[in-house]
Amino acid sequence: MKYTKFTSADKKAYYKRMEKIIEEYNANGKMTVLLVTDNFYPVVDGVLSVVDNYARRLSGRVNVMVCAPVHRWNVPDVPYPVLYCDSMYIHPIRYDYSRASQDRKFRGLLNKLRIDIIHIHSPYFTGRYMVDFANKNNIPVISTFHTQYRQDLKRVFKTDTLTDAVLDVLMKVFYMSDKVLTMNTATLATLRSYGFDGDAAILPNGTDMVFDTDKETLLDIAREKFSLADGETAFLFVGRLIKPKNIYLILDALKILSDSGQNFKMIYVGDGDEKSRLRAAIKAYGLEHKVSAVGKILDKTLLKALYCRADLFLFPSVYDSDGIVKYEAAAFGTPSLLLAGSNAACGITDGVNGFLCGPSPKNMAEKIKSLLADKELLKTVGDGARNTIYRQWDDIVDELYAIYCEVLVKTKANPIAKGKKNMEAALKYKYKSVRRSRKKLKFIKGARKKIQKKQQKKSGK
Repeated sequence: MKYTKFTSADKKAYYKRMEKIIEEYNANGKMTVLLVTDNFYPVVDGVLSVVDNYARRLSGRVNVMVCAPVHRWNVPDVPYPVLYCDSMYIHPIRYDYSRASQDRKFRGLLNKLRIDIIHIHSPYFTGRYMVDFANKNNIPVISTFHTQYRQDLKRVFKTDTLTDAVLDVLMKVFYMSDKVLTMNTATLATLRSYGFDGDAAILPNGTDMVFDTDKETLLDIAREKFSLADGETAFLFVGRLIKPKNIYLILDALKILSDSGQNFKMIYVGDGDEKSRLRAAIKAYGLEHKVSAVGKILDKTLLKALYCRADLFLFPSVYDSDGIVKYEAAAFGTPSLLLAGSNAACGITDGVNGFLCGPSPKNMAEKIKSLLADKELLKTVGDGARNTIYRQWDDIVDELYAIYCEVLVKTKANPIAKGKKNMEAALKYKYKSVRRSRKKLKFIKGARKKIQKKQQKKSGK
């Protein structure tokens, strides 16, 4: 993807261009949808992949615009308009802190745009600002619950008290939405466990990965670029290199396999906080000749070559709510190995359209070893994955458009009333919970005082 570093003159031209686009959107009579996210290219993650694919496929059918923080005014070349707000890049978490509320030019353009639906994909800074904006302007809101937010927050704040406090703030976006979308039943259960009891629906993820290149060409690329010889067992991981994705569980299992004399090649694709530590661990285990962390791959042809060449896709993540990468692997008939009971494993039946294992390195290693002994099963299950879980974004966006129309009809008379009701109910529940805790604490303190008085009387006697 091409990027342009905007100068002052470029910024002026950008704002003028956005004003023209807004005038066109306001006049053409089409539905206008604003997709809101808290990160944008070049900061890539699963949420951005969803937003990008929605925007590309909604363009033409509706007036679509993405709302996102700008990354140091390095602007990507994308085929849809993006309404950028000012931001500050926070390196430790590798995300942009949105300053939408302080950006006058952003707010000026936003106020000029006629919006039919706001679709929020992040409950953080931009999402929170936009749900308040929607509330003030009676605009229907749809939110997508992408992530197990408690895990993210716990990793940052460490304590349950702070985690729960911030989670309550984030949940405001979902409480104030007319409808919340999730990817599968497991993610829906996570949403409910956070206290949400409003209108929710399941809309699965898809992929834009298509097996449209000659197989032999892809195998040649894998052989040349990644030194994967014909007949050599190959494993693959694609994603952010963070601990909750269990990248070290994979490595520990591979160490067991290597010690047992198993020959293989393993490739980690992705960037993240653990990249340097992972490479150090690979070296410490003496697996440099079998395992490599190649970093982020943006060239889709190279990525296709790896998916096509891999015998097994290893994805034991307990972080992902769904994991688009398992659909990408399925496009090439490559089966995935996931952790039993994880959200990412939802929809996977062991031995039918994927494989499941336990959370220990020994269990994972034994599962892999048994699968390598039955290559025909790997092929059969890979075909099952392609036939049952692989879905393209075009089909998903058709369902999304139907949801937009449904929400518009329902909220036309009373915009986001449902969201307001959900928010009030959630706050009421929270206050009751706090009052119960205070009463319990008061009772305990009172009981302690009574016991102390009795003890003092006895000691006095």
